[in-house]
Amino acid sequence: MPPTSTKGRPKPVWALALLGGFVAGYFFFDHSTELRALRYDLAKAQADLRATKATAAPRATGHWRAASATKDGQVVVGTSPMLPLLTDEDVKTSLEMNDRAAHGEYILQFERPVDRKLMEDGIRKFSAQIGSNNAPKLDAIFAQLGVAAEAGEQLKTHQQKIALASLQAEQAIQQVLTARNEYDKRVQGLLPSDAYTEYRQYEASQAAVREYDGITAYASQNNLQIDPAYAGQIQALIQGSQAYTRGWWHGPYDILPPIGVGQQMVTQQLFDQISQINQTVGELRQSAATVGLPEQYVSLLDGYYSQIIQTKQRTIAQLNPPPVASTK
Repeated sequence: MPPTSTKGRPKPVWALALLGGFVAGYFFFDHSTELRALRYDLAKAQADLRATKATAAPRATGHWRAASATKDGQVVVGTSPMLPLLTDEDVKTSLEMNDRAAHGEYILQFERPVDRKLMEDGIRKFSAQIGSNNAPKLDAIFAQLGVAAEAGEQLKTHQQKIALASLQAEQAIQQVLTARNEYDKRVQGLLPSDAYTEYRQYEASQAAVREYDGITAYASQNNLQIDPAYAGQIQALIQGSQAYTRGWWHGPYDILPPIGVGQQMVTQQLFDQISQINQTVGELRQSAATVGLPEQYVSLLDGYYSQIIQTKQRTIAQLNPPPVASTK
């Protein structure tokens, strides 16, 4: 649906130029209203340019380039440093996504090619600016420490790429959190409060269901069976103690992925996971005793969690092999 007011908005044919200038403040504020307006301007610009195909200077073969206007209002071709090239297919796909969104489909924050290219272009330029700002101080400290000029340049480039990757990760996390928030708002809008509560309870139970699936697989591997009559009770015990070992962060209410890279970080994460499993399994045993869970299932749970801990301990040992004795 187009914005209700176009007062003060540039002529449609200017829209492509304005898209580039919009990127500068894109990363620090919520510009959803501006994005909608710009998409609408882009659609109008596309329509106008198609209607005046013979004189539409802003259109280069196969691509959309930034447009500017001379003093007499004539449109001329230009290339804005803030705007990446947008292909006809980018524009077409973005407009199709607008139509799908109008019919109820959720479109990810950077799913539209136009939005994604603007975001990517802005991130590249922002990371380059960070690198430029940091360069003088890095030059000074590297020179003070005796780092060779070539190696210093490589380190500065490396730092800039870290900034680029960090900004990309920030935008990815923002897109996930925005999608989750919009999903929850949509569900709340569809369901009455009691049904919404029931649905959230269902989602909250899924981690225990996944853990129980792992337990049944472990039981099968050891020629054991679980009476289906106890499935609900065991799942409730797992959920109550939060005795989870199967990481999952792909749903609308899950945690963000706990990424770990490098020997030290991964080792510490494994130690933390082992500590958490020991704590929650202790709570699980107490709860199982309280409700009178049959002893064979308590032993089964002990065996299941013990083998997971052992696997993590082996991984720690592989990551931290003992030093090789000197032969001198």
